[in-house]
Amino acid sequence: MKRAQVWMWWMILVFCGLAGTAHGAHIVGGNITLNPKTGSPGFYTVCVVLYYDANSTDPNAEQSELTVSFFRKRDNARQQDLRLKLVSKEPLAFTNPGCAQSRNLEINVVKFAADIRLSPSQFADAEGYYLSWERCCRSGDVSNLKGAGTSSLVLYTEFPPLSQVNHSPEFRPANGEILCTNTPYTFESGATDADGDRLSYRLETPFNSTRPPFGIDPLAPPTTGPYLRSEWADGFQTSTPVPGSPSFRLDPQSGQISFTPTQTGLFVYRVVVEEFRNGQKIGEVHRDYQLLVIDCSDENPPPVSLTEALYPPGTSIVPGDTIEVGICSGDTISLKAEEDSRWFYQWQRNGVNLDDGVGPAIQITQEGVYSVVKTFADRCGNASVLGEKFRVTYRSLVPLAITPGPKASICEGSPLDLAVNANAPDWTFQWKKDGVLLTNATQNQLSAIQEPGSYSVHGFHVVSGCVSADTVAVSQNPRPPANLTASKLEFCEGDSSMLLINSGSNLTYVWYRDDFPLPTALSASQVVSLPGLYSVLVTDTATGCTRQSDSLTLLVRPVPQITLDSIPVLCGQGFAQIDLIGTPAGGVFEGKGITGSLFDAFVAGIGSHEITYRYTSPNGCTGTAAQMAQVVAAPRAIVGNDRVILAGDSVQLRSSVTPDAIYEWTPGEGLSNTTIAQPTASPAQSTTYTLRVTTANGCFSESQIRIEVLPLVKIPNGFTPNGDGANDTWILENSEAYPACEVSVFNRWGNRVFSSNGYQTPWNGQFGQEDLPAATYYYVIKLHPDLPVRSGSITIFR
Repeated sequence: MKRAQVWMWWMILVFCGLAGTAHGAHIVGGNITLNPKTGSPGFYTVCVVLYYDANSTDPNAEQSELTVSFFRKRDNARQQDLRLKLVSKEPLAFTNPGCAQSRNLEINVVKFAADIRLSPSQFADAEGYYLSWERCCRSGDVSNLKGAGTSSLVLYTEFPPLSQVNHSPEFRPANGEILCTNTPYTFESGATDADGDRLSYRLETPFNSTRPPFGIDPLAPPTTGPYLRSEWADGFQTSTPVPGSPSFRLDPQSGQISFTPTQTGLFVYRVVVEEFRNGQKIGEVHRDYQLLVIDCSDENPPPVSLTEALYPPGTSIVPGDTIEVGICSGDTISLKAEEDSRWFYQWQRNGVNLDDGVGPAIQITQEGVYSVVKTFADRCGNASVLGEKFRVTYRSLVPLAITPGPKASICEGSPLDLAVNANAPDWTFQWKKDGVLLTNATQNQLSAIQEPGSYSVHGFHVVSGCVSADTVAVSQNPRPPANLTASKLEFCEGDSSMLLINSGSNLTYVWYRDDFPLPTALSASQVVSLPGLYSVLVTDTATGCTRQSDSLTLLVRPVPQITLDSIPVLCGQGFAQIDLIGTPAGGVFEGKGITGSLFDAFVAGIGSHEITYRYTSPNGCTGTAAQMAQVVAAPRAIVGNDRVILAGDSVQLRSSVTPDAIYEWTPGEGLSNTTIAQPTASPAQSTTYTLRVTTANGCFSESQIRIEVLPLVKIPNGFTPNGDGANDTWILENSEAYPACEVSVFNRWGNRVFSSNGYQTPWNGQFGQEDLPAATYYYVIKLHPDLPVRSGSITIFR
């Protein structure tokens, strides 16, 4: 009977870095995981484990880097890319290596890894995120996919928002297997979850990329999802990716695959493990598989027979289809099959090929279910399996462990107790220090040790006969220094003292006042203002050792009570001064405009000024009091320039207006009102008026204006310059009051015939020593700059 061999290669991606070619026919399968990095909050490890065809002719099969990408599920938005590095490469153990060697089949397990800091605020979307990586192309020999030679391998993992602590499910390691047609097989393709989440399994159509299959940068990040599904070849579908009878079946609870292959070929399928927490799905990991089915012969190696089975003393053995073997932790079981160069032996633990389990003999020290597969050493054929499996378990015995341990430290002068996690009478104990037995140290606790050294306990379990031991290395650390100093032990109320203690990068501090801890005082220095008894507890965080400082007593002297009398509002005038009064007497006044105890508002200037009084008491403490001195500006008293009026006329006196001020004009003669800002003046003679403007705070200003009163000038309209001694000149009555007046006379044609600055000599009717003819002439007289010009006609009669 001919049989088909199924060759199963698994590829696991665990976020690591891998760079190389854009062609992936050398890749058998894989998956991605994302896990928090232990001991590094905020950091995550992305790991990738790939299964490679070690004999691929692809020149780019050996990659050292690759690029994976983070995407948001809700809108497939790219979050960031990550470059991963190659971290290891080891050969995959085949269950039937003789068959693999005869067909020149060799698989390498290639792992990649990289750490990355991820921000929870960036990855906070409730719908979650996914990681992906893609590589073209699959093997063209794949039987169950259309266009496999140009389709990509897309690896995919979903994870929840980073506010949830979560580890990706980890698929169990793969075996290199050879299976025959019409022979039933079972594969363990389940996973484990570090968070204890419930896992469920389903089959999925392999993903494909939208990227063109050739000419791709091998380090290019993957394309954005959602990803295409590969197209099944005729006769294949997601639930039946490999022909079989019984048909291909995936257990949704355990992830176990069982079927009997009935057709040769190279087949691809994908298993998805989903994780659920509190009934809600939070993530999933996809893993691709590739199965090769070929014809094989009907040869069968002889059944496996053990020639040697050596058990340690006290081993418990329960016969059955699976032999139950109980040993002590640390014991070794030796099993050996017949030695013959015609056969090849592969030992398995929990269904997984052991890298060090090649050959007829094995040394077993760990718990697990062990079996051995016997195959031909030089060709393909059926396999022979050991009739019984060995289930090795440790006897119900907790290994001894010393607390604290495995390292501990004692502080200088402080004892330490060591204890083990077991009690008499089930156990007997013996303690040693540096390999030397300690006298009377036979209990489960070693009390009050004060010396450094290597302490060990050796225990014998009375019931099982197992022995256990543990060791702790005890070191001794000095206590930190704690020298407390103060900048001053006595100070005045309101002042402070600087307290200092030894500082160091590993030191922490607890400050005490009057034996009560100060919760906010955590540094090596403190500024204190209260009296009391101060001390500090210093802890070395590197060793845990502490020391309490000596105490310092701080005293606070009282500050004298000082008062300074209030200062009234003052005008900024030269005579505005006030004597200041402060108590107790004998202090010093300070501030702008101060001379001794006198405040001069004029010197201080307009504005608000702080005036302080400082007094030092006999105990050396100084107190101060302060008042504000308000200096205000005097009101405006602006009356303008002096004015000139004619006798009998009046003029309004205009001045600046200050709201709510009091106005007083002196003298009052000739004024319409002496208490308003702008009265009307009608003086009979020239008068100088004084305006005083006073505000409610007593400030005042004065200004003066002179009103000059001039007599009226009488201008006759004709005269008779005929030499008869009567009315021979043009007489301007009162012109003597206008010594700077300007007089001009013009004829009918506008020619000036007379002009005079001042009018001391009246006009005689001549022009150029010649008499002007009798006629009417015209005059222009400017009596004063502040008076209107007079003009009119004058007639000469002859």
